[in-house]
Amino acid sequence: MQEFFYVRKNARYEQVKFSELLFVKAMRGYMQLVTESQVYFVLNTIEEVQKYLPPYLFCRTHRSYIVALHRIVAFDQFKLNLCDPPGGKQYSPGLPSLTALPVGKAYRKNLRNSITIIPNRMNKNVKRIVANAAFLLECQLEEE
Repeated sequence: MQEFFYVRKNARYEQVKFSELLFVKAMRGYMQLVTESQVYFVLNTIEEVQKYLPPYLFCRTHRSYIVALHRIVAFDQFKLNLCDPPGGKQYSPGLPSLTALPVGKAYRKNLRNSITIIPNRMNKNVKRIVANAAFLLECQLEEE
């Protein structure tokens, strides 16, 4: 499978690599494809754009958003956080500076199924052990 696709911009087609795509945002009849370097506008539906994105790299997390899975650094039931640009670079001026995107109730399960989560079974005993370990670590740091 190709690692890129083409988007029409003005009178020519420009290549967009899947690895550079941050997210897709639906906006009243057109899509905003946000990459590391620029934003592309596509007159289409989010469902149609989603068909062209590989499901192992992208996940629909809201009725208006499709996000690159490798860009997610943290998430909870209501929002997800995107990572900063690679290599400490800054995104080009004019790009949306969104780092937190919403997670829709209907898409939570889809997000959880798209990524690997290691189970963390916390019960009363484990919480007590972790609290004691944190206290002991603090004591050791104070002694040094």
